[in-house]
Amino acid sequence: MVCASASWSGNGSCCPLCFTSFPPGPVGERTLPRHWTLQGVDSMPADLWPRLGGITDHLGNDGLSQILQSVLENIIRLPWLAMNAGGIFVNHPQEGYLELLAQINFTPYIAGTCSRVLHGHCLCGRVALTGRLLHVDCVDERHETRYEGMSDHGHYVVPIRWGEALLGIMVLYIAVHHPFDEKEAKVLEDFARLVGLLIHTWQVRRDMALADQILIHSTHGILITDEKLKIQWINRALERMSGYRLNEIVGKTPELFASGRHGPDFYREMWRQIETEGHWEGEIWNRDKEGRIHPQWLSILCLKDRRGKTLRYAGLYVDLSEIRAAEEKIRQLAYFDQVTGLPNLNWLREVMPAQPECLGDGEYLILLLLSAKDFQEINATLGHRAGDTVLREISRRLKDGVVNGVVARTGTEEFAVVWRSEDEPERAISHKVQDLTRRLASPFWHAYQSLDLRCRMGAGWSRVATLDIEALLKQTASALSECRRRGDASDCVIYDQDLGSKVRRRHRLTGLLAHAIDRNEFSLRFQPQVNAQGKLVGAEVLLRWENAEYGNVPPDFFISLAEESGKIVEIGTWVLEETLRHIQRWRAEAAFGEADFPHMAINLSPLQLMSPHVVNHFIRTCQICKEWPGSIELEVTESSMEHHFEVIVQHIRQLADHGFKIAIDDFGTGHSSLARLHQFPLHVIKIDRSFVLNMKLGSTHVTLIKSIVEMAHG
Repeated sequence: MVCASASWSGNGSCCPLCFTSFPPGPVGERTLPRHWTLQGVDSMPADLWPRLGGITDHLGNDGLSQILQSVLENIIRLPWLAMNAGGIFVNHPQEGYLELLAQINFTPYIAGTCSRVLHGHCLCGRVALTGRLLHVDCVDERHETRYEGMSDHGHYVVPIRWGEALLGIMVLYIAVHHPFDEKEAKVLEDFARLVGLLIHTWQVRRDMALADQILIHSTHGILITDEKLKIQWINRALERMSGYRLNEIVGKTPELFASGRHGPDFYREMWRQIETEGHWEGEIWNRDKEGRIHPQWLSILCLKDRRGKTLRYAGLYVDLSEIRAAEEKIRQLAYFDQVTGLPNLNWLREVMPAQPECLGDGEYLILLLLSAKDFQEINATLGHRAGDTVLREISRRLKDGVVNGVVARTGTEEFAVVWRSEDEPERAISHKVQDLTRRLASPFWHAYQSLDLRCRMGAGWSRVATLDIEALLKQTASALSECRRRGDASDCVIYDQDLGSKVRRRHRLTGLLAHAIDRNEFSLRFQPQVNAQGKLVGAEVLLRWENAEYGNVPPDFFISLAEESGKIVEIGTWVLEETLRHIQRWRAEAAFGEADFPHMAINLSPLQLMSPHVVNHFIRTCQICKEWPGSIELEVTESSMEHHFEVIVQHIRQLADHGFKIAIDDFGTGHSSLARLHQFPLHVIKIDRSFVLNMKLGSTHVTLIKSIVEMAHG
């Protein structure tokens, strides 16, 4: 096709409409030529619609795959999708299978095996049949596609719908044992609706490219002019979009729709391309009859006869308003917290560094991370609604205290305050911490209860000119972690070189701890337990770590590292197995009489007790070693029961039912009520040594010890 030089009007201006070409003939007989095109572009989200319109000579899935890949990259930025992996499948209902079109961080085996998934097979195939969202917190029997060496993980599997039709499946990886959360599911369902809109729109445009009767029945606006750009016809869709009826617009030029947002250079380039290539397409803004301006995607074509004479111009356009709204919704979900409306961690990482002026003026950029001290307890005891109310109240108080700067929510109970300052950073931080501490100190009343909103804080700073946001976030997170470790002894820690050295040491030891079992660096010590008559009745199992680089690492130090890194469950398993091996060896050597054989007391971390597999694993280990669980005493510290009480007590009861003895350690140091303690099947109460040492100070302390003993026996 060739196109002669032409212009929309005498002054060279042009109307923002999208065009395609049609052969001559009565309107009712016109059909869309087979060679019409809508070229796509490659960016997301700003230029998403052009890619949806990328129906070129190839009508395969490549264009849609690129669109879904871009959307998926936004979705997995959600902070609780910790595995940073997922995929989007498109449904083929007639053939009964799902086709993988987009994936991030799939192994080559999974990407190949799951390129096509039959309905009913594995997790995604099951959701294709049920049409319901599925949450799985670990690899179980429903996970039929697996391979040797696969790490344990969980999934959210979300159906993608358009109306009643299932268009596809979205599978997102989560950390193992990540619990189901209704708010997370709601966010993912919102994303699925947006993805459904994109898939549906892409399918509609593909189908329209193949439809001969698109001119009459198109849901997109179509306009035809003569060679002098006088409008001859518009379809019903364009009537609805523009607000003009056909009889109001015939004989006028498309300049009627000009929004005034595009200058002469824009139209000059448009007509240069039409003259050289025979068509033009791009994004443009249109004004309707009521004066409202809408974004549109346009395709402009001219039609000539064999002698090169222009016969008509034709236009096809799509209103991008809905797509722009969907993009804004995706942006809101990706960069803003749904509970508080605050910017989230993604915003801090990706948007803020490019817009430091939004934080005011100043040479220094200061970041303050805050963690609500009692949020987990409030959430557990009063419920998620109360927890959300607390988060919104903290958000309000922080915003009241931050005039020039931004408040963000960066985690479950974590907030960030970021601002610029000309003052010396430590002094600016001190003033801000004092002000925010005062604002948060006032009790918050909810449901006739006074709730504590105070927060622990960690701070860091950088010069704006040399800002590395990832480094600053890491440093400030380290300061907050140190503040948590110090407990009530500190409300705020500022990152400095000494803290940095400590963090690097912890990081190094965490890496070494991961290989301690393989390198045989752990060993057990057995501390004797005797009764009042001096008879050996048992021993407490003590874990020691002898590292080649650091020597003897203190247990209170490396146990906290193990809990933070998630290695505590594996280490606890090794301790149980090694203890049982010692018992077997002592029995073989007849080191003790069978009737006098001592029990072994093993300390349990609360993270072990929260594991859904702890009961079955302990029982199976004893069965393999052919040891009666009654020879093992499992010790739990009172303070470890303050959080996740219901889960912990359930597992302890199950362990006790299978014969394990249960002991509570350091009794008197926690905040557990007697009513709670009576829910435990306790065999032993170990009174904290501070109470015992105080017995010599007076009769009051002796009476207290007697009361605890009587309660234990009662």
